[in-house]
Amino acid sequence: IDVTPWEDASGGKAVSCAEKSCTAEWTWPGLAGYYNIAVQYFDLQGGTAKFTLLLNGQPVDSWAADAALPSRRPNGDNSIRHTVRGIELKPGDLLRVEGTPDGDDPAALDYIEIAPTASFMQGWSKPITRN
Repeated sequence: IDVTPWEDASGGKAVSCAEKSCTAEWTWPGLAGYYNIAVQYFDLQGGTAKFTLLLNGQPVDSWAADAALPSRRPNGDNSIRHTVRGIELKPGDLLRVEGTPDGDDPAALDYIEIAPTASFMQGWSKPITRN
C-alpha cells in the first residue's frame, strides 16, 4: 500500500493484509550468530492486529498492535518498532512475519531490521598490536 507522506515508510510503501492473515518472509544470507530482529509496523486505530515472528516455522515471539495512537492510516504517527533480542541465526534460516488484521487495523508491515547483538560484535574485534 502507499504510505503518505512517503518518508514515513520504506520507499513510501508498506505491506498490508487484505485477507484473514498474511506473511512476509526472508531467507537469512548472513553469518551464523546471535542477532536482534526489529519489526517495524503500523498500529492503526479501530482494531488490534496481531503479529508473530517465526524462525524456520517455529514461533519466536508474538505481540498485539494495541497502542492508542492518533491515526487511522499508516504514517509516522503510528509507526512502531518491536525488537526480539538474541535470536540465533544460521545461513539459510527462514524468517517469517505473520500479520493478522483486526477491525480497521490491517496489520501493515514496513520492514524488518537484523543487527548483531553486542556480544556477537565483540567477537569480531581484534586487538591492535604495534611493533
